[in-house]
Amino acid sequence: MIKSILKDSFVYGILNAFNKFFMLLIFFLFVKYFSKENIAILDMLIVFTSIVCIFISMQLESSFARFYFNEKEDNKHFDHMKTIVYMMGLFGLFYLIPIYFVFDMFFTEYSIDSFVYLFSMMFVIGFLFNITNLANLHFRYSYEKKNFIVASLLFPMSYLIILGIYILVNDSMSILMIFLAQIIGYLIALSFQYKIIGKEFLSATFQSKNLKDILKYSLPMFPMFFLIFANDKAIIYILKEFIPIESLADFSIATKYLALLSLFFFALRMALDPKINHFISFPSEKGKDDYKKYINIYIIISIVLFLAFIFIVPVVQNIFFSEYTNSYKWSTILILSFILLNLSSYMTPGFSIMKRMDKKLVIVLFQVILNFVGFYLVLKNGFDVVVGLNYLVIVNFLFMLIQHYYSNKLYYVSNEYLKSTSVFLFMFIIVNKDFII
Repeated sequence: MIKSILKDSFVYGILNAFNKFFMLLIFFLFVKYFSKENIAILDMLIVFTSIVCIFISMQLESSFARFYFNEKEDNKHFDHMKTIVYMMGLFGLFYLIPIYFVFDMFFTEYSIDSFVYLFSMMFVIGFLFNITNLANLHFRYSYEKKNFIVASLLFPMSYLIILGIYILVNDSMSILMIFLAQIIGYLIALSFQYKIIGKEFLSATFQSKNLKDILKYSLPMFPMFFLIFANDKAIIYILKEFIPIESLADFSIATKYLALLSLFFFALRMALDPKINHFISFPSEKGKDDYKKYINIYIIISIVLFLAFIFIVPVVQNIFFSEYTNSYKWSTILILSFILLNLSSYMTPGFSIMKRMDKKLVIVLFQVILNFVGFYLVLKNGFDVVVGLNYLVIVNFLFMLIQHYYSNKLYYVSNEYLKSTSVFLFMFIIVNKDFII
């Protein structure tokens, strides 16, 4: 089992490394052609696009993953896929106007050119991202590794090539072109996916009778996924009220460090997710033993990657981003929240097995409120950004334990809170050693 996980992690890790490498090259282009202030604005625009993606998806893809093996037994997984695509389109239309007003509220002060066109592009990107992501989920869960690899690489490669051509012709960089290049890149990836599964998708039917189960599972996942995303990115919109825009650029670089590390966690997740969702679909006593091993594998690899991170990133900062002085310290705290939030999803299979995501939703809603309201109040009371980020870490750790407890009450799988607590304390002390010692 471990050999299989490591093998799949290596394959997906190499793939994601290439993907992140292309995106890192693109970010270096941004740093070269934009000022520090414009880097912060551009990052806020990119984060806002990611938020649009989340609201269009409403975590419906998690429902696709949860029921994939059950539906595949009846050869209805393409019906399931088509139903989710339609629902994403409806959610997109539902959120179109309110999200535009939020966009206008956040960005009108920056006098961005082609304001309405830019927002329209964000919505198109949001829909294309979710469709290509859904098709890639099918490739991964059906173990079509070749198709998954090709489809995953087409977007970043196309994106980089298009921007490279634009720079060669104009010797400049345009914010509008950045988003237009994304649309073209996703269309290229989607055309490949359509060639592979387009016939089956078009012949599929809408699953109206299963719609209740799809929404009942996926919608409670939405705030949890949004929380994971918001902890390392969306809090930039709170930070901008308390720190100068130049310091916001430091936070943007910190999230890029986190993105580099996340590629290894992505590889691990790509290897573990099909096995985990198979166990959730068909729970058994033997499966429990395997599941404990999955959690232990995640904990061990987390420690190794964390230690590598704190030694390697300072070197990267000194070489490439020496002017972004706060980035390294902030990123080491962000990684703690990232590890804890992902670990909580591994330690809480009981909610999914018993289809009681409503219980998880209640817990996560309190977690979201405490995260964002508390983070805002910490900064408003004059505390440093470091204190605010540490506040998020502590809240996320406590709620991981709460979720773990209630998950085991629904369906007992493992009791790993002591081990995870030891790991958390070890990492927390290292990150905050300047304050503790």
